[in-house]
Amino acid sequence: MSGFFREIDLLLKKSKKIMIFMGIYLILLILITFGAFNETPPIEVFIEQAFKDNGNFIDFNNFILPISFFVIHFVPVFGISEIFYKDHIEFGTYIMPKFKSKRQYFLGKILGASIFNVFIGLLFFSIILLYLSLQGKNDLYLMKGFVRVAIFYILENILFTNMIFMIALFTKYLFALSVFIINLLIAILSNVRFILGQGSLIMKQDFYGGEFDLKVNLLFILIYFIIIILLLYFLPKYYDYYGREE
Repeated sequence: MSGFFREIDLLLKKSKKIMIFMGIYLILLILITFGAFNETPPIEVFIEQAFKDNGNFIDFNNFILPISFFVIHFVPVFGISEIFYKDHIEFGTYIMPKFKSKRQYFLGKILGASIFNVFIGLLFFSIILLYLSLQGKNDLYLMKGFVRVAIFYILENILFTNMIFMIALFTKYLFALSVFIINLLIAILSNVRFILGQGSLIMKQDFYGGEFDLKVNLLFILIYFIIIILLLYFLPKYYDYYGREE
């Protein structure tokens, strides 16, 4: 587990910009909704003003760019994956031989990225839920739906971060980042269920009038996690420091 603790320590030292940016964005979300609730349930106003997206995409008429969707995915995923990738490029040749296997080395990074994404997501959404609970009586059905979307944000960010890192190992970091951004765009502009990111677009979900239900979302998330586990098991065998097959 020494590799895991090294990665957590690395993230704690290098993640100040991530935390500051997420903190600033959280404050902005609170400021734009503060005092706007009146008699409407706070959660409903918050979703409409801070988490609005296009729902089931039909065309570009009245298209809305879901800013929160991009920020909450992009900032942690980009920040964590870049920290790990730069660290690997700079110190990988020295650190990797100290592990029993390359698989163990990469496992430490994947676990570190996963735990840190959980930490950021829980902190971010817990503050939002606390804020909403202090604003008055909420719609319990929508609150449960929002918690569901928050969980999917965290799960999807874990997958996105580790996928970017794995793709970057065998290509280039900018290419991996481009794949991630394109994936987010496809999630917004399509209604295809297996596109990663669909579970966190709140207005695509069944509890908000959309077509995406919890069981199907969980099924595809599970499939993606299985893919990550399989990649973790097989890819290290074919990887040397330069990404070539041994």
